[in-house]
Amino acid sequence: MNAYTICNQTSGIDLGTYRGATPADALDDMARDAGYADYADACEVAGDDGLLVTPARWQPHNRDGGRQMIRAFNILAITACWIGIFGLAYVGLVLA
Repeated sequence: MNAYTICNQTSGIDLGTYRGATPADALDDMARDAGYADYADACEVAGDDGLLVTPARWQPHNRDGGRQMIRAFNILAITACWIGIFGLAYVGLVLA
C-alpha cells in the first residue's frame, strides 16, 4: 500500500497523508476520514477545489497520518508556554 500527500493547489494547505494503492484510493481515504462515503460524495457536497496528490516521502504508521503526533507536540508546546509564563510570574513576585 502506497501513501500520498494531498494538498490544495489554490491555498497550498497540506490536507494530510493518506494510504491507497492509487492516488484515487488516497482521495477516497481522505474523504472517508472526513465522514464522506468516498471522494465523489465529498465533491458533491464541497465541490472539487483542485487537489494535488503526490507520492508521500514517508509512510504513515497509523490511520490518522501522524496527526496524533502533531497533537501531542502542540500539547507539549502549550504546556511549556504556560510553565514559562507562571515561572516568570513567580520570579517577578519573589524579586518584587
